[in-house]
Amino acid sequence: MKATYIASDLHLGVPTLQASLQRERNFIQWLQSIESDAEHLILLGDIFDFWFEYKHAIPKISPLLPAKLAEMRQKGINVEIFSGNHDIEYRDYFQNFLGVKVFHQPQERTLYGFPVFLAHGDGLGPGDWSYKLFKRILHLRITKGLLRWLHPDIGIPLAMRFSKTSRHLNQGHEEICYGEKELLYQFAKTYLERKNKDIRYFIFGHRHIARVMDLNGQSKILFVGDWLNHFSFVRIDRNGAQLRFWDKEAQK
Repeated sequence: MKATYIASDLHLGVPTLQASLQRERNFIQWLQSIESDAEHLILLGDIFDFWFEYKHAIPKISPLLPAKLAEMRQKGINVEIFSGNHDIEYRDYFQNFLGVKVFHQPQERTLYGFPVFLAHGDGLGPGDWSYKLFKRILHLRITKGLLRWLHPDIGIPLAMRFSKTSRHLNQGHEEICYGEKELLYQFAKTYLERKNKDIRYFIFGHRHIARVMDLNGQSKILFVGDWLNHFSFVRIDRNGAQLRFWDKEAQK
């Protein structure tokens, strides 16, 4: 049975080079394990701890994951990336060189007959005005233009500082994870009421929690989790969506 797989928040590049490389190898092992039935892979943001792409330069990253994504595209698996709050600027590298499509806004899809809302999740929901203001300023054309005019040896470290600031501004909501005070729960509930749409699954990254929340008996929120602590992902097929966990010990 063919399926779509969704993962998020690898944050490659931190906390150390060695830890990041091991996390990347674990993730690639997981990608290899799903290739037999995967027809679609969606990465919901913050794959790298920061990403700022110049016209003719990209950050110095391990080639392992980009090479694997390109290989999956060669095998006919559709691969997409959503930008997250640590992704300051995607241009054309992933699209032109790897065949991976990049999305900068939430998307509504129908997957295997199920209406699905996909988003990284940052900045959605009520309140959180300090982060929303920071995000709006960061993504202004003039802000990106100023960064792009800097030499990469200056611009990339500065972008890394922005990434750390983004993490700091979001830390205030980490403890609100499971109840109705959760911002993404409030967003999804309001979205259903205002749009009057039948969304079966809201699927979010960003929060680094792996959990399923019921909205109204029909709709659910699936928090994808991360690959720092949970090694979690969502699998969708014609039977519905499930939150799952990769057992790295079983792969040894």
